[in-house]
Amino acid sequence: MNDQEREDFIKACGDRMRKAYEAGNREDADLWLQAQNEAIRGRSAAQVARLEACFFVTTGEADKQALEGVVHG
Repeated sequence: MNDQEREDFIKACGDRMRKAYEAGNREDADLWLQAQNEAIRGRSAAQVARLEACFFVTTGEADKQALEGVVHG
């Protein structure tokens, strides 16, 4: 599975987990959480680096704007 396929699968697992919880099916929700966690642990080092870089750039910009008094809403 390539990086994009893995990210799509991680998202799909989260969606299915949420739906199982909403349906009151804790057992299925736990299974989807386990599948999601396994997929996350299977991310390549390069994918993790890209995700972290994106997160910190976005978060850093939001923090900078917050310090400057820019309000998001």
